Amino acid sequence: MTLGCKYHVKKDHFISLNQVVQDDGYEHNIQDPSNLNIPIGKGYRRITSQGKVIKVLFNRLNELEYSSMFILNKDDYQNVKLSTVYSNVGKIRLLNFPNWRKTNKIYQNLNVELKQYNKVHSFRDLKSSTEIDYSSMCSSKISDYNMQIKSASFLLFLCCFVGILFFVSQLIMLHFKLLTEFDAEKIKYKKINKIGIQEREVSKNISYELLIIFILPVMFSILLSAFFCYCLPIESGKGILSAEYSIIIGLAYFSIQIIYYLVYKGFYIRKLINAL
Repeated sequence: MTLGCKYHVKKDHFISLNQVVQDDGYEHNIQDPSNLNIPIGKGYRRITSQGKVIKVLFNRLNELEYSSMFILNKDDYQNVKLSTVYSNVGKIRLLNFPNWRKTNKIYQNLNVELKQYNKVHSFRDLKSSTEIDYSSMCSSKISDYNMQIKSASFLLFLCCFVGILFFVSQLIMLHFKLLTEFDAEKIKYKKINKIGIQEREVSKNISYELLIIFILPVMFSILLSAFFCYCLPIESGKGILSAEYSIIIGLAYFSIQIIYYLVYKGFYIRKLINAL
C-alpha cells in the first residue's frame, strides 16, 4: 500500500515503481529489470518482475536518491530486511496535508526536533555528523518549492540583467551608428533639398530608413528564436508552449523597441531638418 494505492505482489515477484513525470520536457529512458537477486540469509534468491508502474505516488524524498524503486511481497521484504545491515533499513512516514503551502513552519520545527533526536538516538555504526543528521530527517514539498522559487528568482534576475544589458548596448550602438552617419545624411538631404524636396518627404524617407534599422532585426530575431524554441523540445511535446513563451517575450521587447524608435525618430528628424 502506497499513499492510497494498493499493489498485490506475488511471492518471488516484484513491481518496478518509476516516479517520473513523463511530460516534464525531459527524455526518460526507463529500463526495468526482468529479474532481481535479493539477499536471503547468506545467499541470494532470484525474483521475477510482475510489471511496472510509471507514476508519481509521493513527493520526491531526499533520502531516496533514485526515482526507480521496487515493491516486494511482504514475506520477501521481511527476508531482505533480516538479511541486511540494520542501519540500511529505513522507515518512511508519509503525511498528506490539505494545504501543503502552509506547512513551512511545521517542516522547520520538525527538522530541528529530529536533529536533536538524532544526536541522542543515532545508531552506533553512524560515525560522521552528516550521517547522524540524516539518520532521521524530514522532507517536504514546501522545502522543494521554496528552493525552486529561490532558484527561479535568481535565474529571472540574471536573465533580466543580461537582457537589459544587451538591450541598452544595442540602443547605444544604434545611436552611435546614426551619429557617425549624420554628416553624410545631412549632405545627402541638402543636395536633395536644392531640387525642392519638402520636409514631409524628408521625414517620410528618414522614418522608413530608421524603421528598417530598428524594427527589422527585432522581427527576424523573434521569428528565429520562436523557431528554435519550438524545434528543440518538440520530442517532449513542449514545442508549442516554448514557442509561445518566446513570442510573448519577443513582443514585449518589440513594444519597447517601437517606443524607442518613435522617440528617437522625432529627435533625429528634427535635428536633421534644422541642419538643412
